[in-house]
Amino acid sequence: MTVSKSLNKIYILTIFTVGNLSLQAESYSGHRLDDALYKEGGGRNVSVSKRIQEFDTEISKSISESGAKEKVSNNHWKVDLYSQAKFRSQKGGLSEDKESRYEALGAVEPELLWKNNSYIQPFVVLAPKIGAVQSQIVKNEKFTIYDFEGIAGISLPFVPGNTFLQTGRGFQRLDKYGLVFNSRMNFVELGVNYEWLGNAFGFSLLSGNYSSDTKTFTTSDYKEQRRNIWGGNLNFQKKKGMQAYGNLYYYRSQSNKQIPTYFDSFEPLESISYLGADLGTNIGDSDFYIELGGNSLQTYQNLYLPDSYQSITENKKALYTSYGKFGWKDSNWRFELAGLVQSKEGYYSLSGPLRIMGGDSSILLGWNTYSPRWNEFKPGLQMGGVFLNRAYSMFGISGWHTSLFLNSANIEIGRGYEGILHFTKKGLFSKSEDANFLLASVAYAYVLPREKVAYIIDEIQKDQDAREYLKFYFSLGFKF
Repeated sequence: MTVSKSLNKIYILTIFTVGNLSLQAESYSGHRLDDALYKEGGGRNVSVSKRIQEFDTEISKSISESGAKEKVSNNHWKVDLYSQAKFRSQKGGLSEDKESRYEALGAVEPELLWKNNSYIQPFVVLAPKIGAVQSQIVKNEKFTIYDFEGIAGISLPFVPGNTFLQTGRGFQRLDKYGLVFNSRMNFVELGVNYEWLGNAFGFSLLSGNYSSDTKTFTTSDYKEQRRNIWGGNLNFQKKKGMQAYGNLYYYRSQSNKQIPTYFDSFEPLESISYLGADLGTNIGDSDFYIELGGNSLQTYQNLYLPDSYQSITENKKALYTSYGKFGWKDSNWRFELAGLVQSKEGYYSLSGPLRIMGGDSSILLGWNTYSPRWNEFKPGLQMGGVFLNRAYSMFGISGWHTSLFLNSANIEIGRGYEGILHFTKKGLFSKSEDANFLLASVAYAYVLPREKVAYIIDEIQKDQDAREYLKFYFSLGFKF
């Protein structure tokens, strides 16, 4: 899809935001370290206007430290090296092919940034990625990851506020907890941020395409498996007094299927749209806060079945998901009561891991008990839980966190209960606590199946035995 066609396909987008906890459509380098956010409940609370903004802050600091008498170059360069390692292993269930499941991933991503402090402030981000994955769900698989991020952009000083235009391939997070999209895509994005009376206003328009079925970017993925997406958000942030945020968004995604032939006539043309919001506010000047969010998901499929016995070739569904949180925090403690509800017909996101109520480390969410892919349909998921986090120093070293998730969920196979224990260390081998992290977690789930099974003969039914699951999750992220 060319840039001009992408821009022509941009739909009106919306987002409404209040507070320093807001989030808008963004591309940021720290996505490689997002697992460290679980110590804060999983959501990303920092609003970033453009990928290069992190570099802008470092440039300003460097210029300030160099002194006014020294001549400062207009060209600025920076090279970072990111390294990721993840491992997750789960045991439990009844059938042999689900009793032992694991996945191991390792990747290295050097990132080059360049910016010119001219009138339009052009910038470029280049970040190739190479890694390897070994997994066993039903069968053992090994493959190599080849991917990259390449973003080019400019500021638009002739437009009021902080306005930028960027394009390329990069990470995008379209909502707070990954309920819509939380992965890489090829995109064109126009963003505007404006501050007035201590409040921040902004909107973003985005168009692009992505592949949700593979971890490797190849020519075939780009041509055959990609989906188009367009939409955006409108946001407002209140930064003085009572802190609050709000984020209203609309995104639409459509498969890249062309007019079908006889051989692929069973491939559906699918259209998906999300209309939703993320909202939050502190309660007065206290340390208590409330978060609310969710969206309505509309799906449409034209099954292309002219020769089929089926008389109905169109499939339309309206689904939804919503969440709520009530919490309290200070400098060392964080406590939350949370709930997540989905429609009876199910719900799914476009791509990426969920970041709420344990996310990747959860059994009832994440890599779950009944599906090899976390974001497939989960009919009627209802989940409630408690989150507790404690920050402390050990052996004179700060940056340690111990977190506990206690969740109860009504999932497809029955009623489940789980506990997740996290140990997180920030600032490994670095003075910056946000640069590196180690996360180690263990989760235990106890599930009471809903359906009965035959005993001796079909006419005699009995309850199924309870199912127990154990999951280990390790995540390591470095920025050198």
